[in-house]
Amino acid sequence: MHPDRFVAMASVPLQFPELAAQILEDGVKRLGMRGVTMGGHINGEDPSLPKYDVFWARASEMGEVVFMHPGGAENIIREGAFRGRGARSKAPIPVIRELAKRLESHHVRVGEPKSGPIFRNDAGKPMDLNNLLNRTILPALNRCAACQESKAEHDKADHDFERDPSLPEWRGWHAFRRGLATNLYRLGVPDKTIQAILRHANVTTTQTCYIKTVSDDAKAAMEKLETLLASNRPVNSAAPLPDPSTLPVTIH
Repeated sequence: MHPDRFVAMASVPLQFPELAAQILEDGVKRLGMRGVTMGGHINGEDPSLPKYDVFWARASEMGEVVFMHPGGAENIIREGAFRGRGARSKAPIPVIRELAKRLESHHVRVGEPKSGPIFRNDAGKPMDLNNLLNRTILPALNRCAACQESKAEHDKADHDFERDPSLPEWRGWHAFRRGLATNLYRLGVPDKTIQAILRHANVTTTQTCYIKTVSDDAKAAMEKLETLLASNRPVNSAAPLPDPSTLPVTIH
C-alpha cells in the first residue's frame, strides 16, 4: 500500500559485519529495500570500531541510507564518542606525482593557506561535494550524443536526449577509491600494500569492498595458471614488489 509514501528498510546482523554487508546488498538489489536500520551499538560495541568497516564501506558504496536509533546506546553520547580514531585518521595521504603537482598549483592559486580544507567555498568552509557533483560533474558527463548539450539544458532541443556512451558514467565518490584499489591490484601490488594506501583498518575491507576483479582478470588468471601447469613450472605465491621510484609521494 502506498509504495510512494512508505518504504522498507533492511535489518542486518551487525554482530557478523561481513554477513551484514552481504544481507544489505541482497535486500537492496533483490528485495527493493531502501537502506538499513540499526541501533546505536552492537552488543555494547561502538559501530565505528574497525571490525565494522566492511559494513560501512558497503553501505557507502551502494549509497544507501543508514538510520541509527540511539535509544539505550549510552556509548554514543559519552564525551569523545565522535572524535574518530585519533592520529591515524590524520595521517598523510599517498598520491601520485602528477596529482601532487596539481594540488600544489591549486594551493598556490588559493593563496597558500596554512590550514583548513584543501577545497573550500567562497566563505572558506569545506566545499559542498553534492553541489560540485550536480553543478559541474554530472552536466559534463550527461551530454546528448547528437548535440552535446547537457541533459539539464536539453528541454528545447528538437530531438530526444540520448546520452553520449563515449563519456564515463558517474559511479559515486567511492568509485575513485575502488578504482585505485582495483588498478593497483591488477598491477600486482599486494593487498596489504593497497590496504595501507587506502588506510583501511582491516585488509578484509580492502579485499571485499574495494578490489573489484572483473571477468578479464579471471580469464587472464586462468590462462596464466594453464601456462604454468603446462610447463611444469612452480607458481610464485608472492606478487612482485613495485619499483620504489614509482611509489606514491605523500602530502600533508
